[in-house]
Amino acid sequence: MLQLKRINGAGFIKQLYWLSIFLVLSANVWGQGDGPRTCLVSPKGIWGVTTKWLNMQQNFLPSGTIFVPDASIKVNAFPLVMFYNFSIGKQFAQVIGVAAVGKTSGTIKPANPNVPDIGFTASGFSDGLVGIKIGIIGAPALNLAEFAAKKPAFSMMGFFRYWYSGTYNSTKAVSMGTNRSTLQFSLPMSMPLGKNVSAPWWLEVHPSIEFYTANNQPPTITGGKKITQHPIFALETHVTKNISPKVWVGTGLRYYYGGLTFLDGQSQQNLMNVLATGAIVGYQPIKAMGFNLSYGTVLSGYNNASVKMFRLAATYTHFKASKKSE
Repeated sequence: MLQLKRINGAGFIKQLYWLSIFLVLSANVWGQGDGPRTCLVSPKGIWGVTTKWLNMQQNFLPSGTIFVPDASIKVNAFPLVMFYNFSIGKQFAQVIGVAAVGKTSGTIKPANPNVPDIGFTASGFSDGLVGIKIGIIGAPALNLAEFAAKKPAFSMMGFFRYWYSGTYNSTKAVSMGTNRSTLQFSLPMSMPLGKNVSAPWWLEVHPSIEFYTANNQPPTITGGKKITQHPIFALETHVTKNISPKVWVGTGLRYYYGGLTFLDGQSQQNLMNVLATGAIVGYQPIKAMGFNLSYGTVLSGYNNASVKMFRLAATYTHFKASKKSE
């Protein structure tokens, strides 16, 4: 069993609840930002698996990174997220992998008003990713006992992700994949608010920037040979609170700007300038398993950008305790 020195039984149980609740979301959320409680440091030696269902109605391609103003696109996706916490030197580290299958359907309005709307359906894998997160400030690598004894504090991490293309077919107007690669760099930060150490309010701030390679095989309906895209800057913020040992709630804002695309060098007039919001409720019936349900929508979007998203997620986490703390 773990040696829990300087922590009494009741105190440890309270700390463990606080710990295990936020662990259920230590994973990336495909296509709709990272979501709340993904910026928090957690103990080393923990691994987890998250399954999600996302239902989205939007005028963005399924990846969520290309704005198509005159489109109505419905997406149902089922991401599978795997992550593992460890240490690099004395710093917290986490590796993560995401794969997702799904289906999309909808219509796109052609530039020529005399041409009827183009309907489409597509299925397969969406863009997936591999990534690594490393502590920079206030994010030491701690075992479970050390972590339970540590007072919540500000932390900052560096996060690098590589997104690979999912299923793509240039003969289709829309595919689940993007036929390109994405590099994302971010600095997730978190800080506790208030004096309640066992169940504080948490503020998370997550700035990021994404860079894209070219799609050298655009959909044939475009008549083009190459699609390029400017980077997208995003700033995601969340505030969450444990309202009981098993239930927590949260809300947040996400702003993203950029992403203008070019077809053979010609601007497609699809700049992203969007402010979105959302709400979430999480429930943890047992220490190793948690569930959450969330909703997201656009508050303000340039050129009628629109997203309505429902997300249901379930996460299993595991920690193999040894006879002595690591």
